[in-house]
Amino acid sequence: MFPALVHLNHLELNFQSCNGLRDDSLELLGLGLDRLEVITSLKLNFSETYAPTLKGLKGLKVGLLHLPKLEVLHLNLAGCKKLTDDDFIINELLGDYPRIETLHIDIDLCNNLTDKTLANLSSGLSHLESLNRLELRIPRTKGITKVGIEQLRNTLSQLTNLWGVDLTFSLLNIDEEGAAALFQDLGELKELRELNLNVLNSATLDDTFFESLKNGLSQLSNLQILKLDFDPDAKDDITDASLLCLKDSLSSMKDLFHFTLRLNHCLNISDNGFGKLTHSFKYLLSLQEVYLDFYRCPSLTDEGLKGLRSGLFANRSLTVFQLDLAYCRSITNVGLKYVKDALSGSERLLSLHLNFDSCKITDEGVDSLQQSIKKHTSLEELSIIISNCHEITDKTIRRLKDAVGSLNKLRTLNVHFDMCIKTTKKYLDSFKESVKEIPLESLNLSYSCLKIDYSSLQPKKVASGILKKK
Repeated sequence: MFPALVHLNHLELNFQSCNGLRDDSLELLGLGLDRLEVITSLKLNFSETYAPTLKGLKGLKVGLLHLPKLEVLHLNLAGCKKLTDDDFIINELLGDYPRIETLHIDIDLCNNLTDKTLANLSSGLSHLESLNRLELRIPRTKGITKVGIEQLRNTLSQLTNLWGVDLTFSLLNIDEEGAAALFQDLGELKELRELNLNVLNSATLDDTFFESLKNGLSQLSNLQILKLDFDPDAKDDITDASLLCLKDSLSSMKDLFHFTLRLNHCLNISDNGFGKLTHSFKYLLSLQEVYLDFYRCPSLTDEGLKGLRSGLFANRSLTVFQLDLAYCRSITNVGLKYVKDALSGSERLLSLHLNFDSCKITDEGVDSLQQSIKKHTSLEELSIIISNCHEITDKTIRRLKDAVGSLNKLRTLNVHFDMCIKTTKKYLDSFKESVKEIPLESLNLSYSCLKIDYSSLQPKKVASGILKKK
């Protein structure tokens, strides 16, 4: 099938939504792999296609047997809703490939799969002696419960060579107790360097969950990359105690260079927890990349950003910083000055993303940001979102125009002025024309403003535009 590709090392085939595929198609694909003996990486995307049966998967396995050097296998079956446990015997598929180092399995929305599939997966994993990275997505696979997670947990604790784990799941079918049990044994993975946890539908999260997470994380002293993505959705059961658990966990990670935390809609996270967590960054001497998303956490104020200032002020190595405080309506100009101070120590910032949508800021606050932007001439990516900040005027547009114009290395720009009602068409159009002259690879400029005629108190729309360049 692939006679001209005999020297190919990496192969990616995308059959998404190809509903004409059948088992014989997989068998033909397996036969076509017989000449590609030097392939080390194979990525197959069957998402939202037919549900392959055991016959088709065995045909694929025959082809994989001709790939003795295979080290990376990605298998995306998301949305194959007819796939059953009896068909997807993953342990048979993996049993003959001890050289595999990276395995990615996506069975999201495969609702006929149950804990039996995770048991089969656990059995297959036990044969992968060289496995060092596992990526598993099961967020909306309704038949998988905490029983299956317990089986997976027992297997993971034995894979002591793992340096990367990426898990995406939902608490709708895997309750908090099951998730907590999984985290308890994370400390057994002494070689772990990267951990990415994405917990969907996490409305049942509370401080107890983070206590369990702490018990596992605190033992991972070699961790270099930590990504924690939660979506509690207007929860009041997550308090500062959860952030203090994370702070304690970070204290042992002396080699951590990337930290991501997303906790949206947490009503009882306050300055105390946020400030203490971010203040602890000062002890993470290898920290280079920080992503913080606290969208709609209404109890956060300027006071919490003092911790961020003290945590990053002395960091000379920071290259990526992202802060999302949209709809934290108690953030004012004072808070933006603290953010400016936090970034002042960085000598090679490459990427900066700031979202202050609907915060209580004025031209004075944005002036602090533009001063920081002009200082960081190394910036290659910049995103500023100040939509719905109704006190911002044309003065901010002029200053940001000058600041952006000074960034000679800038390649990606994203700026939103939507509903900044005191800005005018003249300056917004001037900003748009000026950024078009910069040799950008990606541009997203969005504005939609109302100019108020106070004599008549009648709103008049005077500027609206979206410019995108890819």
